[in-house]
Amino acid sequence: MQDVVVQVEPRWVRKKAILKIYDIGFRKLAAWVQAGYIRTLKFDDGLQGSRLYYAPDMEDLLLKLSAGHKPIPKIGRVKP
Repeated sequence: MQDVVVQVEPRWVRKKAILKIYDIGFRKLAAWVQAGYIRTLKFDDGLQGSRLYYAPDMEDLLLKLSAGHKPIPKIGRVKP
């Protein structure tokens, strides 16, 4: 019997990684988060708390923008 290896892309990504993966600037990311296009999670309420960004929201936003459509703000929360 063979071992099956399934590769899964991460759904929640740190800021540094999301900026690198999608080749955008931090100001643009912050504006999209503020507009509600990309959902985030923060693990600690302090200033140094880790924040993660939901990669499928980013992919959806970039797909809509590249097709010339207006992005739609996300409603609700996503369970990690």
